[in-house]
Amino acid sequence: MKRGPLSRRGTAPALFVLLVCSLECALTCQAANPPTGAVVVAIRTATGNYLTAAGSNSGQGQQTGECFSEPKESNPASLFLQWKCGPLFDPKTATADVVTQATLDFLTKYADLWQLKDPAKELKRRYAQPNWDVEFQQWNGGVRVFDTDIHVSFIRGIPSWVRSDYIPGLDSLNKSPKLSGAQAIEVARKHLAASANMPLEEIRSDGKPMLGISAAQRDEPARSPRLIYRLKLMFSGRITPPSNGYGAECQIDAHTGEVVNESYLRPLTARPIR
Repeated sequence: MKRGPLSRRGTAPALFVLLVCSLECALTCQAANPPTGAVVVAIRTATGNYLTAAGSNSGQGQQTGECFSEPKESNPASLFLQWKCGPLFDPKTATADVVTQATLDFLTKYADLWQLKDPAKELKRRYAQPNWDVEFQQWNGGVRVFDTDIHVSFIRGIPSWVRSDYIPGLDSLNKSPKLSGAQAIEVARKHLAASANMPLEEIRSDGKPMLGISAAQRDEPARSPRLIYRLKLMFSGRITPPSNGYGAECQIDAHTGEVVNESYLRPLTARPIR
């Protein structure tokens, strides 16, 4: 007997069916009717951290108009809002600027949760797609913070997920470099000339050094934040994309001139490395 789509779905593992149902609901259900019961359990099992708005008369999450209460952790890396917020903008008419401002207002309202001090000053938009998502890069004291961002996703104008790499506690770092960008390039050139065993004149800068703050990420061992230059050097005088030329990326401490890190774009198979 020929089996149709529904009969085939009946043979799938229960968790898979629940997850598929949850995705269908995300696209078709109204915000006032979020998934409940076994579907919510399956979603939580598969995706992790949820914060809900607790109802006043029961211990279960309810539609309260707030996104959540009684957070389980501070500055969560990934937060699913479980369809608890109302829409922040009209997805049919919102522009990128409207979505950006609405997202900043949302993050300002819940700044304590992510340990934000002033989202309007600390976050600079990388991109915004109306009715889909917005991503910001963290800045502190007018200086970018490398490898940090806050990403907010929406469903019909409703915030549904927040991912954060935000790093608090950077205000005390001295953000005035002692080395100029040109000096950082010379430090890196001399270091690579020695470590790669090649003439200094065969090493040149590719682009301008980028000044920023480097701090330990969530999955890295604790370390003190540094003000550094990130720069790229190319070998044999070839200013080419990384895929076509030999070179290295270096990180130079902007206060001490220490070479914090180096990584080669391609292995130097034709040259000895000491």
